[in-house]
Amino acid sequence: MEASDEQLSDVCRKLPTDHEPCGAGGPNCEACRWFQPLLRAGALDWGVCANAQSPRAGLLTYQEQGCPHFEQAEEPADDETWRRRTDFKDRVANVLEEALFDYADLKSAKANGPAALGAAIRGYDPFPPEYDYWTWYWDNKVDRLIGHLGTILSQEEEFDRRKAVQEAVSEIKQGGGRWWRRAPGSIAGAIGCDPSAVRVPDTPGREDEFWRRVEDVVREALGREG
Repeated sequence: MEASDEQLSDVCRKLPTDHEPCGAGGPNCEACRWFQPLLRAGALDWGVCANAQSPRAGLLTYQEQGCPHFEQAEEPADDETWRRRTDFKDRVANVLEEALFDYADLKSAKANGPAALGAAIRGYDPFPPEYDYWTWYWDNKVDRLIGHLGTILSQEEEFDRRKAVQEAVSEIKQGGGRWWRRAPGSIAGAIGCDPSAVRVPDTPGREDEFWRRVEDVVREALGREG
């Protein structure tokens, strides 16, 4: 099963040394060199503390939990390495965002089905051939983009690639799901129906499958490496 944030919060041990309130009182775990993030579907907010000196050593930890034994994660020491890290993070973000746009189109089209979309297309039968083509196109493109992500991640670098991926995903998630808002217009333009006829999935787990696929690629490319 995929534990929700609420379930993880319920089992996460709270200690007197944690920041109170969570996310206040000092630097967060997210920026600590000892925080080992756990890749989960749709989120990178949880991890495990690997600092033997911390009260949270070996414990499930939220990225904003915090403790007095914070140590700043090492950043690239020279401008060239920093430039390469920035470029790496941008490439990861660009691939993920493009894949999310196509994923939203795919899931939205499938949520409507060929009959529903076909009925909205003037002059077409309720089973338009355009539906089959575009669902195949979006599905194939998401596969190719996630595969390309693996190629980017597999390139050796002098910085913590996993941490850079975590930052890129966190920033993308703050984008407010604009890929879903764009989906009706994208589908309407491809298939030829009215955007108002396109129903967009609106469930908490609508991106879970996408992030599981990303998680698998990251694990395969990086393994136990930083």
